[in-house]
Amino acid sequence: MWNQRRSVVLSIVCTWVAVAAVICFAIFLPSAPKWFPYPESILTNAALLTRALPAFYGCCAAVMVSLVFLLALLHDIRREKVFTTSNVMRLRVIAWCSFAVFAILILTAFFEVVTPALLTIALAAGFFFLLLRVIKNVIEAARLLKEEQDLTI
Repeated sequence: MWNQRRSVVLSIVCTWVAVAAVICFAIFLPSAPKWFPYPESILTNAALLTRALPAFYGCCAAVMVSLVFLLALLHDIRREKVFTTSNVMRLRVIAWCSFAVFAILILTAFFEVVTPALLTIALAAGFFFLLLRVIKNVIEAARLLKEEQDLTI
């Protein structure tokens, strides 16, 4: 039977898969022009890719930081510690990491090359930032209510 615990474990497994995917992406990124099948992509243009590599690696770093904090958050949820100050801080860090991806990709599009894929990913990261800020505020309000309830007799 599917339950809360199995759902959290599945989320942890998916997060580890994402960590592996980001590592593979970072390792194989310089050789992308050889294997990427879409001719109109920035990844197939070796000159553009070389100029955009620092931005892509910056995005990889931000994503890895957010995945590490997500793993810590999921482990706390598995231990039934949801409404805590540390989880609010973790959500804040994950949100700012998504903003970093947004900013890096927008600046890359502005200074290097504008592609629909780059802008789409940047806008998705920006939306994710806003969504996580709202979720962080909800968790923080719930944490304050829980603390207030814990103090009442």
